[in-house]
Amino acid sequence: EEEEERKEEKIMSSEGNAVAAPDLEQLKTKVEALAEKVVSLKSSGADKDVIGATVKELVDSKREYANANGGIGVDGKKWEEPMSKSERKKKEKEEKKKKMEAEAAAAAGGATNEVSAENAAKKAAKKAEAKAKKAALKAAAAAGGGGGGGKAPAAAAPAAAKAAAKKTSAAKIPPTTSLSTSKLPPHNLAINPNHSLNDRPLVALTVAVLTGAIVELNLVSDHTRPNSALGLPSGGEVVGDLAMARYIARTWSSSQSNMGQLILGADDASSQSAIDQFVDYALIMSKKDEASRIKGIAMTLNRILVNQTFVASATSITLADIALYAGLGFPSQHAAKVALNKALSGGNNNGILRWLNVLTYHPAIRQATQLAVGITGNDEAVFDEDEYTKLEPLVA
Repeated sequence: EEEEERKEEKIMSSEGNAVAAPDLEQLKTKVEALAEKVVSLKSSGADKDVIGATVKELVDSKREYANANGGIGVDGKKWEEPMSKSERKKKEKEEKKKKMEAEAAAAAGGATNEVSAENAAKKAAKKAEAKAKKAALKAAAAAGGGGGGGKAPAAAAPAAAKAAAKKTSAAKIPPTTSLSTSKLPPHNLAINPNHSLNDRPLVALTVAVLTGAIVELNLVSDHTRPNSALGLPSGGEVVGDLAMARYIARTWSSSQSNMGQLILGADDASSQSAIDQFVDYALIMSKKDEASRIKGIAMTLNRILVNQTFVASATSITLADIALYAGLGFPSQHAAKVALNKALSGGNNNGILRWLNVLTYHPAIRQATQLAVGITGNDEAVFDEDEYTKLEPLVA
């Protein structure tokens, strides 16, 4: 009997081990630790193979979590396997083809009428052009027959015909062209290295670091682009620093930290409106000269920051803080910081000086500066007084 009981206990023990569910909290902690490790490796300029291996381990951990959580990933969304570049291009091509077919099918009902109308308009334009040429030739012939030598008037006929043709085609506006011929793949952020630092997407880069999106973004140096842009999974692009910052915050809001939502004001309409108000204010002030801009923002923030650390939130940095910091020239590097502190040295500016100090030493601000400066591939961010103590560029 004792032997039978031991057998039963052994069977129950083995069955219990077989059905034991993985610890989701441990898996989540592992995913978060690997994500931080990837950011750290990229920041330190580690070997690409090391970064690639860590990213693979991160993806495997995310997959393991999703499999143990009913197909739902760490971010609270349905898990989808990452695609290679070739797979992504193939999918984009198929989606584009389907979209064109759908548009063609939707327009099929009125396509015949539209084509007929277009052909009729072309024929009418050609008739008008021929009629104008004929009238010009008749006028020239009549003038030539009136004496004084007909050669000069006859020579004017082609010129008159050309003028009439030019007038007829004046309404045809040539299509606009883009300086850049490249199409951005999804999650590729293109930056023009010839732009000044303040014209690079420092706000979007800061939000990307705060939300962890920087792990999945690929920074591209493209001197042909007039503006910074971010490639979308749909095949389009988001253009502009603040537009990209908002897109990143909305897209990469994670279920465990919700940093992207907090940056935009979470679900509170009052907080969202306050942040939008300060972002608009920063845009307005950016159009003023430097002295007026610094004075105006200082007067505004000194009143607000008497009893709080951040502009639109009591506890955390938001898009309002980052936009206003950019409005002041994004003074994260030593020279810019010293110049701004000098401009604010007169008067009671304790509030804005304290706020500037908090943002200037914020890890996300510093990493965004490194990324923006390093996009040239031959420059480094300088944060300390010793100009030779520089951080390596994060973009090769």
